[in-house]
Amino acid sequence: MKTKNIAPLHGTFYQAVAVALLTLPHATTAQDSSETSLEDLDQKLRILERKLEVAEETAASKPPAPVPVAGEDGFSLKSADGNFAVKFRGLLQTDYRAFLGDTNYNDAKVFKDSSYSDPNDYLRKSPRLVNTFLLRKVRPVFDVTLYKYYTFRVTPDFGGGTTALMDA
Repeated sequence: MKTKNIAPLHGTFYQAVAVALLTLPHATTAQDSSETSLEDLDQKLRILERKLEVAEETAASKPPAPVPVAGEDGFSLKSADGNFAVKFRGLLQTDYRAFLGDTNYNDAKVFKDSSYSDPNDYLRKSPRLVNTFLLRKVRPVFDVTLYKYYTFRVTPDFGGGTTALMDA
């Protein structure tokens, strides 16, 4: 009877079993890590949903923003519920003075020379007669409404180099 040499098969079998045993734990760890990552993603989703709820609650608790209005009546700000309002208007009165024929009004020789041939020559050449632009009246008008029923107007006057309260 002839005996077969089973040693090469025996080594190959052990090698196959060793490879299978080494790869088997990795397959189960891959499943565990995917379940862990799924749980992590689910937890992150719950955290983000909670943050969204908190942001919505915060936005709902804030008072509504004022409503700006610009139209024929002027510019105004009004609260969302209509209890408070401010209307901005104004009055501007200007004055322009132009003097004709004042070509040499800034001539420095005019002040050094005391003899004028014409009595109006000094007035014509005086630097006081410069073309000017004046603000006669500058009156911003503020119409204020408080709690829908109380209204008042504040009108300061800044024209003419002075400040006065015209209407309050």
